[in-house]
Amino acid sequence: MSDILKIDDNKNAQSIEVLLCQYSECWSDVRQYDNLIWQIPSLTTIIVGAIVALSSTAMIFLRIILFIVALSLNIVMTIAFYKHQFFRVHRFREIEKIEKTFRDLGYPVIADGARSTQKIKNQIGDGTLLNMPCGWFYNRIAYEWLRTYMHLLTIFLVLSLIAVVICEYTWLFNF
Repeated sequence: MSDILKIDDNKNAQSIEVLLCQYSECWSDVRQYDNLIWQIPSLTTIIVGAIVALSSTAMIFLRIILFIVALSLNIVMTIAFYKHQFFRVHRFREIEKIEKTFRDLGYPVIADGARSTQKIKNQIGDGTLLNMPCGWFYNRIAYEWLRTYMHLLTIFLVLSLIAVVICEYTWLFNF
C-alpha cells in the first residue's frame, strides 16, 4: 500500500475522489508549467530585443543603463525558467505517486507516463517502432535547448554591456 493514502473500506469512494482531484490538479499544474517554460524565453527575447533596439538611439550613459536593465531582466527570467522546470518535475513525481496508489488499489492506470516512455524508448532501441523519426535532433529535449538559449542570451548581453562601457570610456578619453 502506498504511503500517500491509507484507504479505509468506509471511505473508499471519497478517497478515490480525492486522488482523482489531486491527479487532475497535478496535470493542470504540469500543463501550466509547460506553457511558462515556452513563454519565458519568448517574452524575454521580445522585451530584451525592444530594450536593445531602444538603446541604439539613446545617449551612451542611458545605453549602459538600458543594457543593465536588459541583463537584469534576462537573469531574473532565467531563474524563473529554472524554477518552473523544478516544479514541473516535482509535479510529475507527485503524479507518479498517485498512479502508484491507484495501481496498489487495483485500479488500472490507462496512461502511465513512466512505463509508456520506457516502452517507447525500448521500441526505438530495438527498431520495432515503425515510422518514428530518430536521430540526434529528435532525441534532444526542448528544455535543454531553451536553457542553452537563455544562457547564450545572458552571455550576449554581458558582452554587449562590456562593449558599450568600453565605447563610453573611449569616447570620454577622445575629448
